[in-house]
Amino acid sequence: VGQHYNAPLRVLLGGAHRTRVEVSWVAFIRAVEEIEREISNKVAEGFTAFKLKVGDEPHLDIERVRICRRIAGPEAYIKVDASGQWEEEEAVEQISALAAVGANAVETPLRAAARALAKDAPETVNERAESVAEALARVRRRVPIELIEHVSDFDERFALALIARRAVDVFNVVPVQAGRLQRAQRLLNLAESGGLRALIGSTVELGIGTAAAPHLAAACASVSVASDLVGPGLLKGDVVTPTLCYDRGYIQPPRGPGLGVQLDEERMQTYAV
Repeated sequence: VGQHYNAPLRVLLGGAHRTRVEVSWVAFIRAVEEIEREISNKVAEGFTAFKLKVGDEPHLDIERVRICRRIAGPEAYIKVDASGQWEEEEAVEQISALAAVGANAVETPLRAAARALAKDAPETVNERAESVAEALARVRRRVPIELIEHVSDFDERFALALIARRAVDVFNVVPVQAGRLQRAQRLLNLAESGGLRALIGSTVELGIGTAAAPHLAAACASVSVASDLVGPGLLKGDVVTPTLCYDRGYIQPPRGPGLGVQLDEERMQTYAV
């Protein structure tokens, strides 16, 4: 449709609230020395927002956050992603400890909404949406930093329960997990209506998926938290032209109609299987 009407996707989605989207560099679980080197490199590139995967060993989680804060500085935004590793009491303890060394927010703290459930049995969370939301609300009341939760894998019952219980501060919406861009936008608009902020999550998409994300972020007022659009920084190659890149920790919606990118036939052949 965008190609036909010579209109960029962000215009088709309602118009732009912003011209660029801040990206939080995602550092996956690895040795402390590797984390230190990775964060240093990204700070040099201009990134000021980071997401650290945690949950394997508490003392190492704390050390990773401490190192990230030391390197990135006091103004950097640091969120940690537990992927649903903890029960309630453990979550309160771990989140408080991580906040003490510099974390600003924690994503998916509770096992009741773990990413493994989202992938393999989302209906179990849908059916218990109210109780899961209440558990998150209890944790939120007891910790000093913000909670972030994925909503796109689950049906709207979960998002609405989170809003009604004031259970989290931020929605993480991954467009490809939402099923389609219109549904992802609906979830982002729900966040705005409920007084929450939002970010665009990622499954490390190719350029087609990454190109759609900043258009969506630009069109939704709620997307004010650094988003996890790390595909261009992690992939060794891509199938679109122009390729997407970062500018001092930000990414812009590609210019031009539709997504603003075209499939590169030669690269498609290179990566064909």
